[in-house]
Amino acid sequence: MTHFKIFPNCKIVSGKKNAIIHDLERNTSELIPLEFAKILNDLDKKTPINILKSKYTDKEQKIIDVNLKHIVDKEYGIFCSEELFSCFPEMSLEFQESSEITNY
Repeated sequence: MTHFKIFPNCKIVSGKKNAIIHDLERNTSELIPLEFAKILNDLDKKTPINILKSKYTDKEQKIIDVNLKHIVDKEYGIFCSEELFSCFPEMSLEFQESSEITNY
């Protein structure tokens, strides 16, 4: 497969030292290195894997491969073709209902 897609229900949040990938549907999360979060964000913008990996050394490419496999194993993302990439629409973050909070 030529591309990597983060599932729409998984969001990456970058901090100062680390990043976290959070699955909003399963309510699970995992710390990831900040540099790997940048790689995932680039891949999620439809950058082909081989083009992105060409910027790194062989040793770094192996680390990227291991980390991508881990993301797939945790079901945060998937390897896919360019055609399948567009089959994952963004998740809507709009509220369906608003109510007054009255727990006092």
